[in-house]
Amino acid sequence: MVQLAGVNLTGFILPRWDQIFTVQADSSVTFSTNFQTNLTASIADGDDVATGVVVHGVGFGCLTEGAATAGFFDETATGTPRTADGMWLCGDFANGFPPQRIPCVNDTLTAQGTSLRQMARLFTFLAGDAPLVDGPSDEAMLDLVTKAVQRRHTFLDRDTTVQFS
Repeated sequence: MVQLAGVNLTGFILPRWDQIFTVQADSSVTFSTNFQTNLTASIADGDDVATGVVVHGVGFGCLTEGAATAGFFDETATGTPRTADGMWLCGDFANGFPPQRIPCVNDTLTAQGTSLRQMARLFTFLAGDAPLVDGPSDEAMLDLVTKAVQRRHTFLDRDTTVQFS
């Protein structure tokens, strides 16, 4: 696992299971209403406060390990950012966690970023026949991305000085 650097990361690494999940009467486990609401607002609306709630629930360690285990981040490449190719989320969009930054080719040190290749790979997994997680989970993620498009939150229109079509 990538070692995160910080003054004191106690409370920022592990998931907060009680904030993420709810056990139903039939003993099944689902996302809590609050977590699902914030997950939707985070992805479909790009809401930074909601994203912070999601990151706080999941934790930096789980996010980092999940990306690395799925092959979306090569921790050995961070020393050479020109060849690094990965997905990194160790910032909570200024919602209280100490951001953990790594080198980035086209920016300053970054706490959240991805390469085009890895983002395309993520969407290929989600839309393809080989599941990223499992069929229902992949469908749920695609539903959130579809909502983002329907709500005209396409991520490419954040900087009004850059024009995309």
